[in-house]
Amino acid sequence: MPADKIDACQKNILAKCKLIRPAYMPIVEVTDYENKKFIVLWCPGGDNRPYSAPKTMAKDNKERIHYIRKMSNTVEPSDDEEKDLFNLANRIPFDDRVNHQAEISDINITLIQNYLKEVKSSLYEKSKTGDFVEVCSDMNIISNLPEYTKPKNVGLMFFSMEPDKFFPYTQIDVVQFPEGLGGNNIIEQTFKGPIQQQLRDALQYIRNTIITEKVVKHPDRA
Repeated sequence: MPADKIDACQKNILAKCKLIRPAYMPIVEVTDYENKKFIVLWCPGGDNRPYSAPKTMAKDNKERIHYIRKMSNTVEPSDDEEKDLFNLANRIPFDDRVNHQAEISDINITLIQNYLKEVKSSLYEKSKTGDFVEVCSDMNIISNLPEYTKPKNVGLMFFSMEPDKFFPYTQIDVVQFPEGLGGNNIIEQTFKGPIQQQLRDALQYIRNTIITEKVVKHPDRA
């Protein structure tokens, strides 16, 4: 995005968002990447779904449509598809649901900082000196109600030391059958902890322990 067009583009985004019903505003960030300016839009699922938009941008247009995505196309839904859309809107995606059994203290700031540093996020410096709740809010991993601050499921899965405390059996089991599936011997290794750490530990274990090389030497040739 040319630097001299960023302000105009942001105003245009704001004007378009005001046409959405119910009101919706994405998270908009101007950032630098490889010496170029970008406008990044993050559009998390809202609590007031589904949303409607004008059918056309004409000033006298009053028809509104709950557009849906079909493959790579944005289309007008059929009557049945619109009914399905409203039924889906009643269910907040699991990741975005607030976990009422957890507390904000169940989210580990060290895990958050490690993640932000790894992805080279501008929030990393803020996480070292800024308000913890504000950083969590910027990452959209807690509820947005100041009087009822609770973690979302996604925050607990990635940034809690014990996600299985809230989601039973949140673990990876790597099982070996040395004698085949019908054998009596089973070698099992269980990995727990934050989701991303489970995946890394399990893959590292497979690389170091499971994957092996067998060399057969022949007496008559190299």
